[in-house]
Amino acid sequence: MIADCTALILAGGHSRRMGCDKTALQFDGQSLLQHMIGLMQTLFPAVLVSVRELRADIDVPQVCDEIPDAGPLAGLCAGLERVATPWVFAVAADMPGLRAEVVEQLATYRNSLSLWERAGVRAGSDCHDVGAAPPLSLTPDPSPRGRGEKKNQAVLPVVNGFPQSLTAFYATSTLPTLKAALARGERSVYASLAGLNICRVDENSLRHTDVQLGSFIDLDTPEDVAAWKMKGIDKQ
Repeated sequence: MIADCTALILAGGHSRRMGCDKTALQFDGQSLLQHMIGLMQTLFPAVLVSVRELRADIDVPQVCDEIPDAGPLAGLCAGLERVATPWVFAVAADMPGLRAEVVEQLATYRNSLSLWERAGVRAGSDCHDVGAAPPLSLTPDPSPRGRGEKKNQAVLPVVNGFPQSLTAFYATSTLPTLKAALARGERSVYASLAGLNICRVDENSLRHTDVQLGSFIDLDTPEDVAAWKMKGIDKQ
């Protein structure tokens, strides 16, 4: 159990490309959303679902976006404002292959030095990378040092070169920056993190717990669903 963190499931999208509410799609006898709620309840003491409007079919706390139709950034801000824990794990509802072990691995990087820092290499003023540095141990260091002793404020996996901002940890200290970005019209979660202390976790590190990286596949279209069922990644 990751005791200092709340799971925030983002389920407020319109599912336009799917043509129906994708969170209601059935896998192994339950909806995508119910599957994700169940998984998150095994990992976190509290689960919160971000929605466009309150839903009767959800039996955990819900939060609505203050700015409608502003995308996942609005849902993330609403969730960060609501929680009582110092961290949030934000995850899209449409990721049936997410593994608990991957979430637990990402959690270990919240208070750790990156490999770059341990090697004495600067990776940038506001971010550093885990897994793309000299071959040093991945064992987390519990006492962050270097770069002004700043603590990580976000942990984002990077898969196929793209930051996975909807399978990521965010400290509540990110809220002022994210809200300011939202207010000025920004809609990209990752772009809104500019200036914050970000730990990016390379996919090669994540393959230790998810060889196929199925944890990071989201279902946006009927074709995605068909491909997912054919691959059978959810049966790993």
